[in-house]
Amino acid sequence: MFRFVKRTLSAKARNAIVFSSALALLCLCGLVICLTIVRLLQAERLVSHTHEVQVTLSRIAVAASRAGRDRVEFVHSGDPASMQDVEPAIHNAQQTIDEIKQLTLDNPVQQNHCTRLQGAFDQRVNFIRQSIQRKKAGKWNLQNESETQQSIVRASAEMDGAVRNMQQEEQRLLVKRQARSRLLFRLAITFCIIAFLLAITLLGLHYYMLNGELHARQNAEEALRHLNARLLDIQ
Repeated sequence: MFRFVKRTLSAKARNAIVFSSALALLCLCGLVICLTIVRLLQAERLVSHTHEVQVTLSRIAVAASRAGRDRVEFVHSGDPASMQDVEPAIHNAQQTIDEIKQLTLDNPVQQNHCTRLQGAFDQRVNFIRQSIQRKKAGKWNLQNESETQQSIVRASAEMDGAVRNMQQEEQRLLVKRQARSRLLFRLAITFCIIAFLLAITLLGLHYYMLNGELHARQNAEEALRHLNARLLDIQ
């Protein structure tokens, strides 16, 4: 194939083709590197997003537990000061759930878990508020408190199950995204190495062809000088 091209194309055209091919490969290598950097940044943003979801999920349990502790303290002591942080803790937990909904808006699986989480949280809040209202109205007794505590425990277990499922889903996504990021990086590096080696090979071939053309021209000039000298001798 190379000999056919060598016979049909001039030396200048061959050199131009080889040099253009090497330059195109180098440009392609640079383009691949740029695209790889963009995709790696996207993958890193997804990884950071997963970590953000995991941290936010852990805040829900903390806020809900704080509201539950304040309720228990109030119904046992009757001190109004002990329930001042109940509603702020509930509000904080609800804000965190809303934040989780926004963070996982593009994931239908997580949205289903959010629905389950919201329902369990609403039940837990209702039981907490009912217990506080009974205490304020003087209708609190051990039987009601025991039933309320069991209901709160069930709602808490449902919340914990939803949060745990969401954490597992985020961990699965994290592993998948990290593996994709590593795969993209390896493919890009492999392609860049191959393209770079091919470009170096073509540049070497270009140099070889230029060097051969230079030697041929020098030989032709030398032969021409000998011919001119011979003609002068003959004359």
